[in-house]
Amino acid sequence: MSPSSIVLLMVVVALLGVAVHFWWDSAVRYLTNYSEAGYRRYWPNRLWLVAHIAGGTLALILGPVQFWSGFKLRWPRAHRTLGYAYALGIIAGGGTAFVLAVRSSLPDFGFSLFFLGVAWWLTLGMALVAIRNRRFDAHRDWMIRSYIVTFGFVTFRYVVELDVFNGLGRTKYAAVGWMCWVLPLLLAEIFLHWRHVAPAKRAAVDRGGSRAPV
Repeated sequence: MSPSSIVLLMVVVALLGVAVHFWWDSAVRYLTNYSEAGYRRYWPNRLWLVAHIAGGTLALILGPVQFWSGFKLRWPRAHRTLGYAYALGIIAGGGTAFVLAVRSSLPDFGFSLFFLGVAWWLTLGMALVAIRNRRFDAHRDWMIRSYIVTFGFVTFRYVVELDVFNGLGRTKYAAVGWMCWVLPLLLAEIFLHWRHVAPAKRAAVDRGGSRAPV
């Protein structure tokens, strides 16, 4: 296994570990304590929340596996099947996010959640269009963007509890709701397009010993 493959596998395992921890720490309680006391303010929208958790969990767990090149090469049919399941998770999770956003008791947070759902669907849609047209590099890049938005729910869960945001009061939920996916997506764009802005490589020395720009 090449060094790059080992690094990628470590990233996949790390993402899976964080995803499982998030599910156990933040989501499982809604499945084990189905009561008004357990759901609190989400009780009126409990069915939508459960569907949102189910779809989001599916996408959160399956996403890292799709990035493992060894899995794609050894089991392409399974990779394709899990890709469809990942898409279904986002369709379900995004659709219920729209409902929860509209019904949120915090309108500004609901606004940020609604557009997170829009980004979730759009990034997935672009990934699907790319693979349908056999644009494999574009499909990979849009899947990276899609999973960054998927992971935004995990980012939100842990960032919103930081003391630095307490001064914002209740508006911190909306602020972090935007930051949890917009900032990582911006950083991803820099990473994905760095080759287009990095210094151009110089051409090899020609026969006369001089160098010419690429």
